[in-house]
Amino acid sequence: MFNKRGLQTIYLILFILVAAFLYSLVLESLEKEVSYSPVIRIVDRDIGQDLSYSEIKPFDYKGKQERINEILVRGKILTKQGKLEVMAIDDFENRRSDTLYYLKDNNGKKSRIYFNSQPPFISGTELIVGGNVLSFGNNEEIFVERRTNCAGGRHSVGGMC
Repeated sequence: MFNKRGLQTIYLILFILVAAFLYSLVLESLEKEVSYSPVIRIVDRDIGQDLSYSEIKPFDYKGKQERINEILVRGKILTKQGKLEVMAIDDFENRRSDTLYYLKDNNGKKSRIYFNSQPPFISGTELIVGGNVLSFGNNEEIFVERRTNCAGGRHSVGGMC
């Protein structure tokens, strides 16, 4: 049906098509990984310093630790109350997972929470949170170092009941 030269040509064409397809997949995945978060720019009026904060992406452990340090340095100690929202993110391809925590207050405002260790709470748990709070733009991020159990079925984080 096909001579040797004809089969070689067909194999070459198939190889080029597969290589082009794989190359397009690689480019597409690289474009997804290089997307940048919006940056929120504010000026700290106390020291006149321009501060820029971007959203901490899942699996960015260095960025997360840097943000916690920033919250500890610039944040104010406050208490907040609301419902916990937990977002688990799995990256099966790279065999890793991350968990993001948010506190949603009665007005619907969400604040990202960073804990010193993984809390034993599930989404929807009513929490009273005490810790360092960093506000920038319309965003708030909270770092909580310790947890406390309160009477009456309420849960408290940061030693505030």
